[in-house]
Amino acid sequence: HLGSNSLGISTYVLSVVTLYYTIGSLGIDLYSRREVAYSKANNKNLKVVFYELLIARLVLLVLTVICYIPFVIDNRYRIYYVIHLATLLGLFLDTSWFFIGIEKMKEVVVRNTTVKLITTILIFSTIKNSNDLFTYVFIYAISQFISCLIMVPNLHKSLKEYSYGKINISKHMRPVFYLFLPQAGSVIYTQFDKIMIGMLSSDISFVTIYEKAYTIINLPLKFITALSTVVLPRTAGLFAKKNYREIKRLLIKILDFTMLIAIPTIIGLSLV
Repeated sequence: HLGSNSLGISTYVLSVVTLYYTIGSLGIDLYSRREVAYSKANNKNLKVVFYELLIARLVLLVLTVICYIPFVIDNRYRIYYVIHLATLLGLFLDTSWFFIGIEKMKEVVVRNTTVKLITTILIFSTIKNSNDLFTYVFIYAISQFISCLIMVPNLHKSLKEYSYGKINISKHMRPVFYLFLPQAGSVIYTQFDKIMIGMLSSDISFVTIYEKAYTIINLPLKFITALSTVVLPRTAGLFAKKNYREIKRLLIKILDFTMLIAIPTIIGLSLV
């Protein structure tokens, strides 16, 4: 219903917002999952670690918004960037990393499925033509923000058994940055392609054409990335306990499963 031009604008704007989050968050999602898994495995004060990481995310959020606002002010898509402030808030305040770190995947899966289902229903019921781009962006942004609020009750239940302690966020900033550097090249590269097309092309609809093809080709990768997300906390916990033999066994199993998916996928996409 939106058409390639409106979808191109939406995709371009969201790519810029995602790039701001990727750089601004310094890859803290991955680090947070690992630290929570370490704390859980060593029976350390999990509540202290959680609040340290949450405060660190709030600091990074403020710095990102400070850099984001000057870019938005004079931009031709200003209204959509303003709406996506809710997206930035949702991404930074999302606590999925905590539940993944303690290996409570059910809460995350139920939340994601519920939000995506409701969002899809709203989009199909309200979007009628290309003039509804504002509504489309608003629904997407608000769904991102609401999804982080949904986790609060479960978060309270999971943390209430732990006690408070001394908060020290400075110890996390350097390892967050170091862990971000290996990710930066690939993550920024995958986001910047759509931004380049939007900046260099005279027709914003080219972004839609590229993005849809890119989505189809990379869809099988979702299975592999989902596997790594699930396995990371378990591997981190085993590492904290110095159980290297089990880590080796787990990695071999992961590689076997990855190849089982990857090889048929490569052949299938090549034939298509």
